Amino acid sequence: MDRTAKINQIIDKRKPLAQKITQVETNLRNLTDLLYQLEEHRHQRLSKIDDSATQEKLQNLDFSQFQNDISKKLGALSKLRERFSRDTLNIGVVGRMRQGKSRLLQTLSGLTNDEIPSLPGEACTAVRSTVYHHDGETYARVIFHSQHSFLKEVIHPYFRQLELGAVPTTLDEFSRPLPNLLTGATNREMIEHLKKYHQDLSKYRSLLRETPEVIHISKTEIPQYITQNRSGYFHHLAVKEVKIYSCFRNPDVGKIALVDVPGLGDTKLGDEELMLQTIGQEVDIVLFVRRPDGIGDQWQRDDTDLYDKANQAVKDLPQRAFLLINRISNDVQQSDLCLTFKDKIEKKSEPSPLNKSMEFVHCEIADCSSYEESSQVLERVLDYLTNKINEIDEKYTEIYQVRLQELQVSIQVEL
Repeated sequence: MDRTAKINQIIDKRKPLAQKITQVETNLRNLTDLLYQLEEHRHQRLSKIDDSATQEKLQNLDFSQFQNDISKKLGALSKLRERFSRDTLNIGVVGRMRQGKSRLLQTLSGLTNDEIPSLPGEACTAVRSTVYHHDGETYARVIFHSQHSFLKEVIHPYFRQLELGAVPTTLDEFSRPLPNLLTGATNREMIEHLKKYHQDLSKYRSLLRETPEVIHISKTEIPQYITQNRSGYFHHLAVKEVKIYSCFRNPDVGKIALVDVPGLGDTKLGDEELMLQTIGQEVDIVLFVRRPDGIGDQWQRDDTDLYDKANQAVKDLPQRAFLLINRISNDVQQSDLCLTFKDKIEKKSEPSPLNKSMEFVHCEIADCSSYEESSQVLERVLDYLTNKINEIDEKYTEIYQVRLQELQVSIQVEL
């Protein structure tokens, strides 16, 4: 069976799991309703019973803990159902700024600096982008924030972090002069990001509707919706996500999607939360990209912080994580340093406290600008996906099953 057929088989095999989860969600909602009815009945009995011993027993019953627990489990199951309902297997490309993530995505997808900006000196990609294989002309779907999600997910974190007082509840409130940004604020970069949102509000406000707007755009229009740091581009400030459909250079990959996740410190305050949300909900395999600096470099605290944060969102990250050490082909010193990085991460030499906590399925050295070398990395990831993802899914699902069984036992004991 070729890889495309295997990938399709995996996706088809996941769909019944999604249907089972839907039934479990229905059962849990029904259970919540019954617990509410039981709680209401308990209150009614308390007002009618004179016997103190019986009253004490009724007062000691506590169903609210189960209702809260069920609510949390419904949220987790919803994410799991969405994972198994997808029509693609998703590879998330993660890394700090200027490591080669965008270059890798360009190389694999056949897109250019126009669609996935990768320019020296600063971060260029402003929003999360997912690239899907598609036979035909390149196009994109742009999903904008609603007014509510823009304020809640983008603006409110700044107000809380900078201690600016009451958060704006409407765009009109946000358009008013900002509070004194010097009070309690030490992060100048954060202040400048918020100022840009505020000063340019009139230029992108029309894109923020009561309900999220979705538009289809051509290949030539993509830059203005995902690129920052370019004069005259403001649309990206209102964009939540962009889905790009392009014909991959290797169409044999089948139903694979590449998820470009903005790196830590790349752009805006919400990037870290967005990264965790994305890899936790929408990614099957996480591909970390790291480019050692040929002048001199070593594993940094930022590297382990990035891995540790990802590990919070993906509990079984060591079974889903790959490392690509980005080599610069014409730089001998940098290429030698790549070998040192690989050697330390594979524990062949004495591990450093900065890298001993990072575990990967496989570590590969490759030039992200080379199609041949990047394709070899993708081939290895795809081989692992097609051979192991069902096993990983089963283990992942067992965790939820055990938690549900524990909940069931607890409720039976209380009843």
